[in-house]
Amino acid sequence: MSYTYDNTARSRIYASLFSRRVVAEVLAGSYKSIDKIYYLFRDNEALERKTYLDYFLYLYRSMMKHYRCEYVFKNEVINKILLRHFSNPNTVSFSEFRVNQSIADLVMFNGISRAYEIKTDYDSDKRLISQLTDYNKLFEKTYLVISATGYNKYVNELPQTVGIITFEYKNGALVHRVIREAEKNTIIDIHTLMRSIRATEYKNIVKEIYGTLPNVSEFDMFEACENLLKVADNNKVRDTFMNVIKQRKTNTQSLGQFERCFRQLGVATNMTLTEYHSFVNNLSKPIKI
Repeated sequence: MSYTYDNTARSRIYASLFSRRVVAEVLAGSYKSIDKIYYLFRDNEALERKTYLDYFLYLYRSMMKHYRCEYVFKNEVINKILLRHFSNPNTVSFSEFRVNQSIADLVMFNGISRAYEIKTDYDSDKRLISQLTDYNKLFEKTYLVISATGYNKYVNELPQTVGIITFEYKNGALVHRVIREAEKNTIIDIHTLMRSIRATEYKNIVKEIYGTLPNVSEFDMFEACENLLKVADNNKVRDTFMNVIKQRKTNTQSLGQFERCFRQLGVATNMTLTEYHSFVNNLSKPIKI
């Protein structure tokens, strides 16, 4: 029995191509995953795309219109917020940033630390409040990113400190609105901080503030560092935390050179410009099916 795919079902399958696995395939010169989907949906619009790059641009437009999934929302936050409003040499961004027991979808650090939690119309809100609570303990500003139609679902249950950003599909593009600005949190929770960053990072924070690490064994180092940071000046801890995080490897400053549809993929894979140029060069080859 054959199955008829509607536009949403198609676009859901298209979204699977915006992945680390497909990036690795393309960099290795393979188009197996792309060819499979191209062959499955050989409609007239797809057949008009002569290169794999053109095909990806077509797929992303379809996803924006018919299947506004997490990838699309993340990508548009990067396009419309990160690169439009916070594009400067001091800004770094990361996808899937661990915060205690939660994972922030997208975070940005410049003069202020910001966390963005994305809830599409396909997502569950089961852990939303606990996620936002975690983010508020570490970041200065926390935002919920939702569809315009999802606003009523969330607005009454959100803490007043959380900002709200909506996206709405209009005239072939996603238009965003800041419905409510986030309130600034000035206190960084040390318990959350210690359980959100790497050992080398909390050690560097302690060394920056105190000049040296505590004279204890590695077994006792975590607890000793946590105790020192609890009694340190909180503003100093917050500023040092931001400076230490900015030392992580990131391609934020290169994202403006990426095709708009690939920017979240670039953040997620931390793709270098050299890798990106190889990726796009391989995608620029003609489709031969």
